[in-house]
Amino acid sequence: MSSFKENVLRRIASVGVITGLLVPTSVTGQVCPATWTLTAPLTYDDSDAPLVRPRDVVITSNGTAVVSESDEPVLKVFSRDGRSVRTWGRRGDGPGEFREVTGLLSSGDSVWAYDGSHRRGTFYRNNGALGKEVTFAQRSAPEIGPTFPLGDRYLGLATLYSAALAAPGGSQRRVLLVRTSGTIERDLVQPLLIRGYNTQLRLPGEGSMFLPLPVPLMDRVVVAEGGASAVVARGAFDNRSGSRRLRVTKLDADGDTIFSKTILIGPAPVTTTYLDDHQHNLVKAIVQRFPSELAAKRAVQEAMKTNASQFYPVNGLIADNDGRIWIRTTLARNDWLVLGSSGAVLACAQAPVDLRLVAAAGRSVWAIKTDSDDVRFPQRFEIRKH
Repeated sequence: MSSFKENVLRRIASVGVITGLLVPTSVTGQVCPATWTLTAPLTYDDSDAPLVRPRDVVITSNGTAVVSESDEPVLKVFSRDGRSVRTWGRRGDGPGEFREVTGLLSSGDSVWAYDGSHRRGTFYRNNGALGKEVTFAQRSAPEIGPTFPLGDRYLGLATLYSAALAAPGGSQRRVLLVRTSGTIERDLVQPLLIRGYNTQLRLPGEGSMFLPLPVPLMDRVVVAEGGASAVVARGAFDNRSGSRRLRVTKLDADGDTIFSKTILIGPAPVTTTYLDDHQHNLVKAIVQRFPSELAAKRAVQEAMKTNASQFYPVNGLIADNDGRIWIRTTLARNDWLVLGSSGAVLACAQAPVDLRLVAAAGRSVWAIKTDSDDVRFPQRFEIRKH
């Protein structure tokens, strides 16, 4: 991905436009059984190993936090009290070295780090010792992208959206069960639906580029921490009633269904404020490509002509260390629906809009915070139950 496109996506990721009290999501017409909020933030002390642009966080079985970076191919390890204790890996092509870390998972007594450039995954023991490495086939149909341990095999996402899997207004992405040899065994589930994610913007003169739409429709899949199960979340909404539906399926390591349930949640219309702020941030990101800010604004407005009346109900998905499933149900408000390991609704969680939740264990939640200067840093919060 070009640095310019990365900059656009980073600016969109940092939008936080809805303020004030967050209203709990309703489930099957009723308020959630409990509301959780986040308190007592702990900001990690990275003075000994400065974080540039943290990407993901996983929590190991001994309670330490391992942080990956978007711009630096290393893993940085922090103690329970937020102190930097060591760094794993370095830039390179040899054992334990990375060009980039695009996937991270806590798996038993190890941490799995996937390098998309090398098409290779590496296990690091929780004590920092280098474990097994797995290189996936360089030529397969389809090519395998981000890959994570699932039982004695791996879950892999296809890198390309096949034209043969085209869906109305979008495409689909295959979810694959991969052998330890790196070859594809079979499709694990039905492909993920991806629609309304990008729109084409015309550039001055000749050429065009793609920009992210304000309300993408994306099904999601994650491997649960520990690598024993996977969770798929799919969503839909009814324009007439305004209702939104989640279909949550939990699979064991062989792809067999543990549970599958549909949850009806309340409407969440897209606000004018949110759309305006989305367009404003796009203009800021691309204005250097146009003769004036006004020209950039007009181009964005033309590209953003889309009928987006509802927030799609799957905007984030976490399967945490305790078997809970966290689903972000509203993009502009940081509302999360929390399910137990058997699929029962536990709570609706509320978080500030400048946080991207990435992990949870016990009564703690970890997030990447983006400040007003687009600087990112990890924080740990305690869950307060109401």
